Amino acid sequence: MTKFTRNTLFDEKIIGTMHLAIGAAFLQPAGTISPDIMADFLHPTEAGHAVFAEELNPLLEELFD
Repeated sequence: MTKFTRNTLFDEKIIGTMHLAIGAAFLQPAGTISPDIMADFLHPTEAGHAVFAEELNPLLEELFD
């Protein structure tokens, strides 16, 4: 990784790719994951997908502005 901006890593080895580190957005204050967000603690529920979209939306707005 060659550049880090908040939760976005830009990888110049694979031109045009980004890696988003948004795992912290799924955590509760105690550092746990609620079953409401990931019922099996692996796959997001509808509420988990909403959290994902909330994290992704600002980046998409910036890219497509």
